[in-house]
Amino acid sequence: MENVKEYDLVIVGAGPAGLEAGLQAKAVGLRAILIDREEAGAIISNTMSGKKFYHAYGRNLEAPMGLLDFPDKLTGGELVARWRKQAGTLDYCPNTVLLKIEDSDDGRYLVRASSGIFHVKYIILATGIFSHPLTLGISGERDNKFVKYELDYSEIPVDKKILVVGGGNSAMETTLESALDNEVMLLVRRGEVAPTVTEKNRSELDTDIKNGKVKLFFNSTLELLEGNEATMRIGEEVKKEKFDIIYIHIGYEKPSKWLESLGIALIETGMPKLSLELETSRPGIFIAGALSGSDSIVHSANQSVGIVKALTLR
Repeated sequence: MENVKEYDLVIVGAGPAGLEAGLQAKAVGLRAILIDREEAGAIISNTMSGKKFYHAYGRNLEAPMGLLDFPDKLTGGELVARWRKQAGTLDYCPNTVLLKIEDSDDGRYLVRASSGIFHVKYIILATGIFSHPLTLGISGERDNKFVKYELDYSEIPVDKKILVVGGGNSAMETTLESALDNEVMLLVRRGEVAPTVTEKNRSELDTDIKNGKVKLFFNSTLELLEGNEATMRIGEEVKKEKFDIIYIHIGYEKPSKWLESLGIALIETGMPKLSLELETSRPGIFIAGALSGSDSIVHSANQSVGIVKALTLR
Protein backbone atom coordinates (compact mmCIF):
# COMPACT_ATOMS: atom_id res chain seq x y z
CA MET A 1 0.00 0.00 0.00
CA GLU A 2 1.21 3.48 -0.82
CA ASN A 3 2.75 5.49 2.00
CA VAL A 4 0.66 8.66 1.99
CA LYS A 5 1.45 11.53 4.36
CA GLU A 6 -1.29 13.86 5.60
CA TYR A 7 -0.94 17.64 5.42
CA ASP A 8 -3.18 20.67 5.14
CA LEU A 9 -0.96 22.27 2.53
CA VAL A 10 1.90 21.44 0.19
CA ILE A 11 4.02 24.32 -1.11
CA VAL A 12 5.98 23.70 -4.30
CA GLY A 13 9.03 25.91 -4.68
CA ALA A 14 11.32 27.28 -1.97
CA GLY A 15 12.02 30.71 -3.39
CA PRO A 16 10.81 33.85 -1.61
CA ALA A 17 7.11 33.16 -2.28
CA GLY A 18 7.30 29.53 -1.20
CA LEU A 19 9.35 30.23 1.90
CA GLU A 20 6.98 33.00 2.97
CA ALA A 21 4.03 30.66 2.45
CA GLY A 22 5.70 28.06 4.66
CA LEU A 23 6.48 30.56 7.39
CA GLN A 24 2.93 31.94 7.32
CA ALA A 25 1.40 28.46 7.40
CA LYS A 26 3.49 27.51 10.42
CA ALA A 27 2.52 30.75 12.18
CA VAL A 28 -1.21 30.05 11.82
CA GLY A 29 -0.98 26.35 12.65
CA LEU A 30 -1.48 24.81 9.22
CA ARG A 31 0.30 21.50 8.67
CA ALA A 32 2.40 22.33 5.65
CA ILE A 33 5.28 20.75 3.76
CA LEU A 34 7.60 22.74 1.52
CA ILE A 35 9.28 20.98 -1.41
CA ASP A 36 11.77 22.21 -3.98
CA ARG A 37 13.59 20.53 -6.86
CA GLU A 38 16.86 22.10 -5.62
CA GLU A 39 17.76 23.99 -2.44
CA ALA A 40 15.95 27.02 -1.05
CA GLY A 41 16.77 30.17 -2.99
CA ALA A 42 18.72 28.19 -5.61
CA ILE A 43 18.17 30.54 -8.55
CA ILE A 44 19.35 33.60 -6.62
CA SER A 45 22.23 31.68 -5.09
CA ASN A 46 23.39 30.31 -8.44
CA THR A 47 23.13 33.44 -10.55
CA MET A 48 22.77 36.53 -8.35
CA SER A 49 24.74 35.85 -5.18
CA GLY A 50 26.67 39.11 -5.48
CA LYS A 51 23.76 41.32 -6.53
CA LYS A 52 22.22 43.66 -3.94
CA PHE A 53 18.45 43.45 -3.50
CA TYR A 54 16.31 46.46 -2.64
CA HIS A 55 12.85 46.56 -1.09
CA ALA A 56 11.76 49.47 -3.28
CA TYR A 57 12.90 50.09 -6.83
CA GLY A 58 11.28 51.38 -9.98
CA ARG A 59 7.55 50.64 -9.81
CA ASN A 60 8.00 48.17 -6.94
CA LEU A 61 7.28 50.21 -3.83
CA GLU A 62 5.74 47.58 -1.53
CA ALA A 63 7.13 47.03 1.94
CA PRO A 64 7.61 43.44 3.18
CA MET A 65 4.51 42.27 5.08
CA GLY A 66 5.59 38.82 6.21
CA LEU A 67 8.10 36.73 8.13
CA LEU A 68 10.75 36.18 5.46
CA ASP A 69 14.11 37.51 6.66
CA PHE A 70 14.77 40.23 4.09
CA PRO A 71 16.91 43.16 5.29
CA ASP A 72 17.22 45.84 2.62
CA LYS A 73 20.32 46.06 0.40
CA LEU A 74 21.81 42.66 1.22
CA THR A 75 23.33 40.58 -1.55
CA GLY A 76 21.61 37.52 -2.92
CA GLY A 77 24.15 35.28 -1.22
CA GLU A 78 23.54 36.90 2.15
CA LEU A 79 19.77 36.65 1.75
CA VAL A 80 19.83 33.00 0.69
CA ALA A 81 21.97 32.10 3.72
CA ARG A 82 19.28 33.63 5.96
CA TRP A 83 16.46 31.98 4.03
CA ARG A 84 18.01 28.53 4.25
CA LYS A 85 18.12 28.88 8.03
CA GLN A 86 14.43 29.73 7.97
CA ALA A 87 13.72 26.80 5.65
CA GLY A 88 15.33 24.56 8.28
CA THR A 89 12.59 25.55 10.75
CA LEU A 90 9.90 24.17 8.43
CA ASP A 91 8.88 20.72 7.28
CA TYR A 92 11.08 21.04 4.22
CA CYS A 93 12.14 18.58 1.52
CA PRO A 94 14.80 19.90 -0.89
CA ASN A 95 15.83 18.00 -4.03
CA THR A 96 12.24 16.87 -4.47
CA VAL A 97 10.43 17.01 -7.82
CA LEU A 98 6.67 17.45 -8.20
CA LEU A 99 5.44 14.61 -10.43
CA LYS A 100 1.66 14.82 -10.49
CA ILE A 101 -1.40 16.30 -8.81
CA GLU A 102 -4.39 13.94 -8.61
CA ASP A 103 -7.93 14.44 -7.30
CA SER A 104 -8.64 12.42 -4.18
CA ASP A 105 -11.98 10.71 -3.51
CA ASP A 106 -12.61 12.98 -0.53
CA GLY A 107 -12.32 16.25 -2.47
CA ARG A 108 -8.70 16.79 -1.48
CA TYR A 109 -5.57 16.24 -3.56
CA LEU A 110 -2.88 13.59 -3.81
CA VAL A 111 0.41 15.27 -4.62
CA ARG A 112 2.91 12.79 -6.00
CA ALA A 113 6.52 13.87 -5.62
CA SER A 114 9.87 12.15 -5.90
CA SER A 115 10.11 12.00 -2.10
CA GLY A 116 6.63 10.69 -1.38
CA ILE A 117 2.87 11.18 -1.71
CA PHE A 118 1.06 13.92 0.18
CA HIS A 119 -2.68 14.02 0.87
CA VAL A 120 -3.60 17.70 1.16
CA LYS A 121 -6.48 20.16 1.04
CA TYR A 122 -4.51 23.04 -0.46
CA ILE A 123 -1.55 23.52 -2.79
CA ILE A 124 0.53 26.64 -3.43
CA LEU A 125 2.63 26.59 -6.59
CA ALA A 126 5.58 28.96 -6.18
CA THR A 127 7.98 27.40 -8.64
CA GLY A 128 8.92 30.55 -10.54
CA ILE A 129 9.39 30.55 -14.33
CA PHE A 130 13.06 31.43 -14.69
CA SER A 131 14.40 28.06 -15.77
CA HIS A 132 14.00 28.01 -19.55
CA PRO A 133 15.38 31.14 -21.22
CA LEU A 134 14.17 31.95 -24.71
CA THR A 135 16.65 31.59 -27.54
CA LEU A 136 16.92 33.69 -30.68
CA GLY A 137 16.87 30.57 -32.83
CA ILE A 138 19.56 31.91 -35.14
CA SER A 139 22.24 29.89 -36.87
CA GLY A 140 25.27 29.26 -34.68
CA GLU A 141 23.49 29.94 -31.37
CA ARG A 142 22.85 26.40 -30.19
CA ASP A 143 25.68 24.78 -28.21
CA ASN A 144 27.83 27.88 -28.70
CA LYS A 145 30.35 28.10 -25.86
CA PHE A 146 30.49 31.89 -26.17
CA VAL A 147 26.73 32.30 -25.60
CA LYS A 148 25.19 32.66 -22.13
CA TYR A 149 21.62 33.31 -21.03
CA GLU A 150 22.28 34.65 -17.57
CA LEU A 151 25.05 36.47 -15.75
CA ASP A 152 26.76 34.60 -12.93
CA TYR A 153 27.17 37.33 -10.33
CA SER A 154 29.78 35.26 -8.50
CA GLU A 155 32.07 35.29 -11.55
CA ILE A 156 31.77 38.68 -13.25
CA PRO A 157 34.11 38.75 -16.29
CA VAL A 158 36.99 41.21 -16.47
CA ASP A 159 38.73 42.77 -19.49
CA LYS A 160 36.41 41.13 -22.01
CA LYS A 161 34.53 42.36 -25.04
CA ILE A 162 30.87 41.65 -24.35
CA LEU A 163 27.69 41.73 -26.41
CA VAL A 164 24.31 41.88 -24.66
CA VAL A 165 21.06 41.30 -26.56
CA GLY A 166 17.76 42.38 -25.00
CA GLY A 167 15.78 45.38 -23.80
CA GLY A 168 14.44 44.38 -20.37
CA ASN A 169 15.77 44.55 -16.82
CA SER A 170 17.85 41.37 -17.14
CA ALA A 171 19.68 42.78 -20.16
CA MET A 172 20.14 46.13 -18.44
CA GLU A 173 21.54 44.58 -15.26
CA THR A 174 23.94 42.32 -17.15
CA THR A 175 25.08 45.35 -19.14
CA LEU A 176 25.59 47.49 -16.04
CA GLU A 177 27.47 44.80 -14.11
CA SER A 178 29.65 43.91 -17.12
CA ALA A 179 30.45 47.55 -17.88
CA LEU A 180 32.34 47.90 -14.60
CA ASP A 181 35.40 46.13 -16.01
CA ASN A 182 34.63 45.34 -19.65
CA GLU A 183 33.81 46.81 -23.04
CA VAL A 184 30.07 46.33 -23.63
CA MET A 185 27.74 46.64 -26.62
CA LEU A 186 23.96 46.44 -26.06
CA LEU A 187 21.54 45.57 -28.88
CA VAL A 188 17.84 46.44 -28.36
CA ARG A 189 15.41 45.22 -30.99
CA ARG A 190 12.91 48.05 -30.54
CA GLY A 191 13.39 51.81 -30.59
CA GLU A 192 13.50 52.01 -26.79
CA VAL A 193 14.11 49.83 -23.75
CA ALA A 194 11.17 47.91 -22.31
CA PRO A 195 8.66 49.96 -20.27
CA THR A 196 9.26 47.62 -17.31
CA VAL A 197 12.92 48.71 -16.98
CA THR A 198 13.38 50.41 -13.62
CA GLU A 199 14.30 54.08 -13.29
CA LYS A 200 17.46 53.05 -11.45
CA ASN A 201 18.59 50.87 -14.35
CA ARG A 202 17.68 53.56 -16.91
CA SER A 203 19.63 56.19 -15.01
CA GLU A 204 22.73 54.03 -14.56
CA LEU A 205 22.64 52.98 -18.22
CA ASP A 206 22.48 56.62 -19.35
CA THR A 207 25.50 57.39 -17.16
CA ASP A 208 27.51 54.48 -18.58
CA ILE A 209 26.66 55.51 -22.13
CA LYS A 210 27.76 59.09 -21.48
CA ASN A 211 30.99 57.83 -19.91
CA GLY A 212 31.70 55.63 -22.92
CA LYS A 213 31.39 52.35 -20.99
CA VAL A 214 28.43 51.09 -23.03
CA LYS A 215 27.55 51.37 -26.72
CA LEU A 216 23.76 51.15 -27.12
CA PHE A 217 22.05 50.44 -30.45
CA PHE A 218 18.25 50.53 -30.88
CA ASN A 219 16.36 48.87 -33.77
CA SER A 220 19.14 46.29 -33.87
CA THR A 221 19.29 42.51 -33.98
CA LEU A 222 21.76 39.67 -33.80
CA GLU A 223 21.33 37.65 -37.00
CA LEU A 224 24.10 35.04 -37.13
CA LEU A 225 26.83 33.57 -34.95
CA GLU A 226 29.96 31.85 -36.21
CA GLY A 227 31.77 30.94 -33.02
CA ASN A 228 32.34 34.27 -31.31
CA GLU A 229 31.86 36.32 -34.47
CA ALA A 230 28.47 38.03 -34.49
CA THR A 231 26.66 39.28 -37.57
CA MET A 232 24.45 42.17 -36.47
CA ARG A 233 21.92 44.37 -38.20
CA ILE A 234 22.19 47.81 -36.65
CA GLY A 235 19.51 49.95 -38.21
CA GLU A 236 20.04 49.46 -41.95
CA GLU A 237 23.69 48.47 -41.60
CA VAL A 238 24.98 44.89 -41.36
CA LYS A 239 28.29 44.42 -39.57
CA LYS A 240 30.44 41.63 -38.15
CA GLU A 241 32.34 41.76 -34.89
CA LYS A 242 33.99 39.32 -32.48
CA PHE A 243 33.13 39.13 -28.78
CA ASP A 244 34.46 37.16 -25.82
CA ILE A 245 30.98 36.63 -24.33
CA ILE A 246 27.50 37.02 -25.81
CA TYR A 247 24.61 37.34 -23.33
CA ILE A 248 21.10 36.78 -24.70
CA HIS A 249 18.31 38.11 -22.48
CA ILE A 250 15.03 38.01 -24.39
CA GLY A 251 12.80 36.47 -21.75
CA TYR A 252 11.75 33.01 -20.59
CA GLU A 253 9.41 30.35 -21.84
CA LYS A 254 5.93 30.60 -20.37
CA PRO A 255 5.10 27.53 -18.26
CA SER A 256 1.96 26.90 -20.32
CA LYS A 257 2.46 23.19 -21.08
CA TRP A 258 3.35 22.36 -17.49
CA LEU A 259 0.34 24.24 -16.10
CA GLU A 260 -1.97 22.57 -18.60
CA SER A 261 -0.57 19.17 -17.59
CA LEU A 262 -1.72 20.00 -14.06
CA GLY A 263 -5.23 20.79 -15.31
CA ILE A 264 -4.91 24.54 -14.68
CA ALA A 265 -6.74 26.89 -17.06
CA LEU A 266 -4.74 29.59 -18.83
CA ILE A 267 -5.47 33.05 -20.18
CA GLU A 268 -4.59 34.15 -23.71
CA THR A 269 -1.00 35.06 -22.79
CA GLY A 270 -0.30 31.50 -21.60
CA MET A 271 -0.20 32.47 -17.94
CA PRO A 272 -2.55 30.91 -15.36
CA LYS A 273 -6.10 32.17 -14.92
CA LEU A 274 -6.28 33.39 -11.31
CA SER A 275 -8.92 34.76 -8.97
CA LEU A 276 -8.35 37.83 -6.81
CA GLU A 277 -7.10 35.44 -4.11
CA LEU A 278 -4.65 33.91 -6.66
CA GLU A 279 -6.62 30.67 -6.81
CA THR A 280 -6.44 28.71 -10.06
CA SER A 281 -9.28 27.00 -11.93
CA ARG A 282 -8.70 23.97 -9.68
CA PRO A 283 -10.23 24.84 -6.29
CA GLY A 284 -7.66 24.93 -3.51
CA ILE A 285 -4.66 25.28 -5.82
CA PHE A 286 -3.05 28.71 -5.62
CA ILE A 287 -0.12 30.36 -7.38
CA ALA A 288 2.34 32.90 -5.98
CA GLY A 289 5.52 34.56 -7.21
CA ALA A 290 6.84 34.79 -10.75
CA LEU A 291 4.46 32.06 -11.91
CA SER A 292 1.60 34.50 -11.23
CA GLY A 293 3.35 37.34 -13.06
CA SER A 294 4.99 38.96 -10.04
CA ASP A 295 8.31 40.61 -10.79
CA SER A 296 9.73 41.36 -7.33
CA ILE A 297 10.73 39.42 -4.23
CA VAL A 298 8.68 41.64 -1.93
CA HIS A 299 5.51 41.38 -4.00
CA SER A 300 5.93 37.60 -4.39
CA ALA A 301 6.35 37.07 -0.65
CA ASN A 302 3.43 39.39 0.11
CA GLN A 303 1.24 37.36 -2.22
CA SER A 304 1.87 34.32 -0.03
CA VAL A 305 0.90 36.29 3.07
CA GLY A 306 -2.45 37.01 1.43
CA ILE A 307 -3.00 33.45 0.24
CA VAL A 308 -2.39 31.86 3.64
CA LYS A 309 -4.60 34.47 5.30
CA ALA A 310 -7.36 33.55 2.84
CA LEU A 311 -6.92 29.85 3.68
CA THR A 312 -7.45 30.52 7.38
CA LEU A 313 -10.82 32.13 6.59
CA ARG A 314 -12.17 29.09 4.72
